Amino acid sequence: MEENFLSRAFNKALRVSGLYKMIYKVQKNFIIGKNVLKKEDVKEDYMLLEKIRPKRDNSCILDTERKTEEKYDLDIIIAAYNCEEYIEKCLLSCLNQKTDYSYRIIVSDDGSKDGTGDIIDEFAKKYYNIRSFHKENGGCSSARNAALELVKAKYVLFLDSDDWLAEGALEHMLKAAYKFDADILEGGMKCLDENRVYFTTEHKDAKIKKTELSGYPVSKLFRSSLFNNLRFNEDYLYEDSICSQILYYLTDRIYGLNKIVYYYRNNLNSISVVRKTKEALDHLWITILLYEERNKLGLPVDYDYRIYLINQSILGYKRLLAQDEDIRRAHFNVYCEFLEKEDIIKDDEVPADLKDLIWAIKTRDFGFFELIGKYKSV
Repeated sequence: MEENFLSRAFNKALRVSGLYKMIYKVQKNFIIGKNVLKKEDVKEDYMLLEKIRPKRDNSCILDTERKTEEKYDLDIIIAAYNCEEYIEKCLLSCLNQKTDYSYRIIVSDDGSKDGTGDIIDEFAKKYYNIRSFHKENGGCSSARNAALELVKAKYVLFLDSDDWLAEGALEHMLKAAYKFDADILEGGMKCLDENRVYFTTEHKDAKIKKTELSGYPVSKLFRSSLFNNLRFNEDYLYEDSICSQILYYLTDRIYGLNKIVYYYRNNLNSISVVRKTKEALDHLWITILLYEERNKLGLPVDYDYRIYLINQSILGYKRLLAQDEDIRRAHFNVYCEFLEKEDIIKDDEVPADLKDLIWAIKTRDFGFFELIGKYKSV
């Protein structure tokens, strides 16, 4: 963990000093044009990726619209799995909130094999506003979706079982949500690595753009009606992608809150393990699937969304960095084909900071793309 922290600090120092740009420019001249992929290989590359980790058509769109009874101000949804070390702190952070707003805690135990279920049951017996249930293991999306079926509140907040709420979070968030009549409200978040705060997100008390929101569902209030015909894509990693690709596009009533409301525990061991497995390819499939789902919902492919899709190529690079080169090459070629086929890149909409990336995508220059991915943050 210390090594990860020092690595981030070192890379930040390089960026600030300008050395990153100098090194990048030197390497760029030696790499461009040396490792270009062929469009005619896309079919073979697609088959390779499908063989390793097939694309699943697990829709986020419900067949029947869900009707929500707004009996409470807020329902907190906690998807829990094998988290006996953290779940008590998570639950207590909810129960110790001082507010006159009405709220429940819905805990979905996703087939835990440790003592998580017992801890949840003990809390549910003791506190009237905890609703808990146990289900077969189906993943985070499945657990959240099962809880969404029980929502009876105007707003919903997603809380990961190893995270916790800041003191006063609910009072501050609900007061602001009602004041602004917000559909989505995001507060500040502190991200921790082994109890060391390494990143903080903050907002002003004002209306904000969808592009200013984090890509996670946590640290936010969502108007529950936004989920009337939606759910999280099941049997996929990176299920939070529904936020940036769909939920944020359903409304412009999006507000920020200048208060830290959420503490996020970053499990770097878990992230590094995923990047070494075939499941990392879910990044490609869920991005394409949600693009298709957007079309069904009639959502526009506007400038912000096109830039989002272009930047996803870099996020895909980082998530697949531990994979063999043939998989990374296939992933890049297939994603380039997707962007080209859907006419995502517009020549008159090339931001200066994406000029090199867009050139690499359009020419399918894999070597240049990986160089950009090495230096570009997302």
